[in-house]
Amino acid sequence: MLYAVDIGNSTVSIGIFDDDRVLHSFGFPTSKGMTVHELEEIVTVTLSERRVSMEEVSGSIVASVVPELDRVFREVLREAFDYEPVFVDYKMDLGITVNLASPEDIGIDRLVNACAANKVYDEEVIIVDFGTAITFDHLTAEGKFSGGVIAPGAKTALDALISRASRIGDVEPEKPERVIGKDTKEAVRSGIFYGYLGLVCKIINKIKQEIGKDVKVIATGGAYPLFEGELDLVDVYDEHLTLKGLINSYRLNVK
Repeated sequence: MLYAVDIGNSTVSIGIFDDDRVLHSFGFPTSKGMTVHELEEIVTVTLSERRVSMEEVSGSIVASVVPELDRVFREVLREAFDYEPVFVDYKMDLGITVNLASPEDIGIDRLVNACAANKVYDEEVIIVDFGTAITFDHLTAEGKFSGGVIAPGAKTALDALISRASRIGDVEPEKPERVIGKDTKEAVRSGIFYGYLGLVCKIINKIKQEIGKDVKVIATGGAYPLFEGELDLVDVYDEHLTLKGLINSYRLNVK
């Protein structure tokens, strides 16, 4: 079994794989102040709950966009599984070509998503990842990562609005009952929901226009279910795309 960890700005997502099959997946909120002891407890308890022994895990791989947590995860995973964890970086073989002047500036989660899409779908795609940021990336059929678009995620935008407009109060992002809100909170929910539907559709269409063809659109990320059923331009929702990319990265680099 392999233990894959995606350390995102909002959530740490973990998958336990048997070959290329996801046996278990779970997550918890990202805390930049997490201690070794706290992570040890999470790893121990979550494995026990799923009846997976540490001896069954033959390796671990991590994609991180939160450098503050790298040392903690490295130490805990090394101790738990008795193997040095693999941390993905842009210099590794990800099965793709990055056609950009500064590949080191690309978020490793975006490259790992492309690694997964290249293996799983094997065709030209646009990858839309709904997270703290919402990212749109273009990957050619030949596996060339040609760049993309980054915008604040819906929850990020909502939190920023609430922090600057004290009279709004707490509002959770959810699908509104109607477009025209009957009070401030309804109006904010509608603005976030329909505003982001428009943003996503416009950017996807502009990318297709720029590349000159209609290609498959793959969505992933924890915030996507909010918009599920409303985005006709999305062809596939792959909940575990990033984790699949981590496993593929492991296979490509650990012999």
